[in-house]
Amino acid sequence: MSRIYTAIEFGTTKLTVLISRRRKSGSLEILGLGNVSYSGIQGENWKHADSIRSVLLKAVEQAQDSAGLKVRHCVIGIPNEFCGLIRNYRELALEREVSRQDVEDLRQTIEDYPLPDPWEVSDVYYGYFNADGQAITGPIGMHAGILGVEASLICMHGKFVSQLTKYLEELNIAVDGVVSIPVAYSRALLTPEETDSGALIIDVGGHSTDIAYFKDGRPLIFDWLPLGGKHISQDVEKGMSIPFSEAERLKKKCSLADDGKTQADGARSMTETDQAADEEAGRTAFLKQIVEARVEEILTLSVKKAAASGLIDRDCSIVLTGGGLAMYKGIREFSTEVLDMPVRLGVPDVVGLASPVLASVYSLALADPSRGFRRFYIRDYIDSMLLDIKRRF
Repeated sequence: MSRIYTAIEFGTTKLTVLISRRRKSGSLEILGLGNVSYSGIQGENWKHADSIRSVLLKAVEQAQDSAGLKVRHCVIGIPNEFCGLIRNYRELALEREVSRQDVEDLRQTIEDYPLPDPWEVSDVYYGYFNADGQAITGPIGMHAGILGVEASLICMHGKFVSQLTKYLEELNIAVDGVVSIPVAYSRALLTPEETDSGALIIDVGGHSTDIAYFKDGRPLIFDWLPLGGKHISQDVEKGMSIPFSEAERLKKKCSLADDGKTQADGARSMTETDQAADEEAGRTAFLKQIVEARVEEILTLSVKKAAASGLIDRDCSIVLTGGGLAMYKGIREFSTEVLDMPVRLGVPDVVGLASPVLASVYSLALADPSRGFRRFYIRDYIDSMLLDIKRRF
């Protein structure tokens, strides 16, 4: 019997609740969706209990009504503003064969990383072992003078997570898992080849942009920018001297394609004067100029911030998602030209969810809490078992 999963995404401008059923093939069947706009959780907004509770209740009720069932358990997603990543390297001096206990001791040393309150280590992703300068997957049974390993520690804002959990418990909804949005993205939007060879995810939301880089099967960079789709709307509002609501509507009709055509207010009739047509064309071109300037800034700053780590390869994959940018017509071609790197869009391939706006909640729905979120490389255990078998025979 297939299980029902509920994913809850606390975004910067909307709160989304998705109820789905996992098919045997691994694909999702959408049962219910709740989507409510709100002021977001960025900054100190998450502490405003009454407003968060009311929006959460409304989104849950929407999803429950469309699914025809009650939500009792859920997985919640944590955006980059409330989670982080630390790359931690540790080593042991041995001068003997590596034992299983050595591996466990090394891992325990890495996990016991001191963090200031209220931050906590939530997930650990291990890289390859380093035995006397040689990268290996399975060190058990090998002779090594120095054994080291690097891991990516995913950290979360403990008070933020506790507060969200409290809100849900007040609605009689148990939290089965807490997942960082970038990790969920890597499992849902990236191919195994991309996570191994290198992939940069740029998730542009309403108020901010999340940045995550994956390579060798694990996350290496989590970061964010305080820039998003709202800032494009503000630019249009100021540049064109129109109300913010009108700027929000108008920007969505802007095309970044090279044809320069923007369907701003619908087609004009043939009876309009050439002067009116020229004014409309100028207005359209000015809108495009405003939007492209801010889009280019968000893209270049995102890549520049990630590249500052020295870990990004020029030939890495770039996956653009989120409703802040990925909804624009021609955004993939425009991004590829601006960054001089190949860009593709991260969009769920599911009927009813085929929009970058819903990519994060879709990714959360694929995160199975029964499997756990802490991942260890199992290859070292397999390799060590093979070594043991060879030594016996």
